Amino acid sequence: MSELHVGGLSLAFEDAKETVRKYLHSPDGSTYAFPYYDRLETTSDSNMLSDGDFLAPVLLNAPVTLGAFRSLVEVRGQLEAMLRETPADRQLADASAEELDQVAGLFAVLDDPEVETSGVRGSVLSKVMHRKRPGLIPLYDSKVRHVYRDMPGAPIERDRNRSWVQFMRLLVSSMQQDLRRSAEQWSELSEGLVTPLRALDIVTWSKSDTATNEDPALDDG
Repeated sequence: MSELHVGGLSLAFEDAKETVRKYLHSPDGSTYAFPYYDRLETTSDSNMLSDGDFLAPVLLNAPVTLGAFRSLVEVRGQLEAMLRETPADRQLADASAEELDQVAGLFAVLDDPEVETSGVRGSVLSKVMHRKRPGLIPLYDSKVRHVYRDMPGAPIERDRNRSWVQFMRLLVSSMQQDLRRSAEQWSELSEGLVTPLRALDIVTWSKSDTATNEDPALDDG
């Protein structure tokens, strides 16, 4: 298959391959977040979240304020409990419907009015959790939202009444379809250095025509 689909985008495989290659092999090692974000040394336990894990989003240009850090520390136990329910070695393309529900459920803390998550939205939380399940939990920001929800042909319709869990369930399902549609190509793009899901994010981030990768509110349009 010579063409890849990413949300509402369609692009030539060779274009995507060159995009990922540049990201993974930046000549001066300083242009992109790889390998610094992906290989940041925190804790070797994939079910534990260290203080360093909560600061990792900074390496993907997602500021972690003092309030956000404090909120993440306070929900650490809840997030770790949910992590333990998700398989550590699963790839999103191979995930069952139940496992997709589990991934979406990680974002339930953002929906619970009794849980203090000041300063934390989907982008910061996804960039904390992705490193613990890099093949299963997607990254999220305004660029991902644009490609999967806002641009012409995007698979997710706007709905101001959706919860974070509902939105993320739609997102992981759409991403799974894209990964399954071109499984061999995504495997090749990852070069054994990152997961196919991370390669998909690199393409999404690089090819989205929205100007920023900020941390959007769920219901801002």
